[in-house]
Order: sequence, then structure tokens, then C-alpha cells
Amino acid sequence: MNVSLGENVVVHVVNNDTSQAHSFAISHYFDNGLTLSPGECFDVRFVANQPGSFNVFCNIFCTIHIFMQNGRLNVNQTT
Repeated sequence: MNVSLGENVVVHVVNNDTSQAHSFAISHYFDNGLTLSPGECFDVRFVANQPGSFNVFCNIFCTIHIFMQNGRLNVNQTT
């Protein structure tokens, strides 16, 4: 995900899995994350107030979730 510094960001998170819960977290912006049951959705809202590249990840520990650890949020300064 690429956003601009100072931008109001809304990430619509959907768990399309039919049998397992999944979570969603963003370092710095949404550290505690949230857990979604199968079929649930949630809008994560924040202001991109720090430039840089931040991890987007699932914070549930199980074998499949190790493959959900490589997302990135890039907050870019506008010139």
C-alpha cells in the first residue's frame, strides 16, 4: 500500500476464509491489530503521520499465518 504523508487512510479488511480467524496489524499505526472471524470485515482508519515503510502482518500464531507476514505500508513524503 502506498499513501502520502498526512493522508487519512482507510483499509477495508475482509476475512474471506470460511473456517479460520485471521488478524490484521500495521506496525506503528495499528500495532495491536484486530482478529476477524470467517466472513467478518472491518475498516481500519488512521492518519499517515510518519513517513517510512511499515510491516503489515497477521499476528495470529499458526502454521498458515507465517505466509501472511510480508505486507508493506509505504508512507511517502510529497514534494
